[in-house]
Amino acid sequence: MNPNYLRRWFLYYRRHHDPRQRNYQWLTAIAKDIGQRYEQMTYQELLEADANFGQIDRDGIAIAYSTNLYDQHENGDLAFCIDLHSDLPTPWGILPAYQFCKRPDGSVYYSE
Repeated sequence: MNPNYLRRWFLYYRRHHDPRQRNYQWLTAIAKDIGQRYEQMTYQELLEADANFGQIDRDGIAIAYSTNLYDQHENGDLAFCIDLHSDLPTPWGILPAYQFCKRPDGSVYYSE
């Protein structure tokens, strides 16, 4: 059998039948939804939301998440992260996270 045929078949299969990439995209959208809810919180609420755990149910699948206030800059800005936890298969087992920074005046920005 031609090795190029096998490679093309494998790539076709991964693109059209492998659910891992779709699962990652779906989880990324969920992380964005949760993250945007946390962005709406006040500065003080975010300080209190450090190390919280939550769980949501989407389409009959339970998805857990944890929040982490991982840095407080010298100027008072809070660096916040939401990590998802799920048993859904994703590429290389990597799960999405949502990160943002909040200033004491309530504005939000995204850092690298």
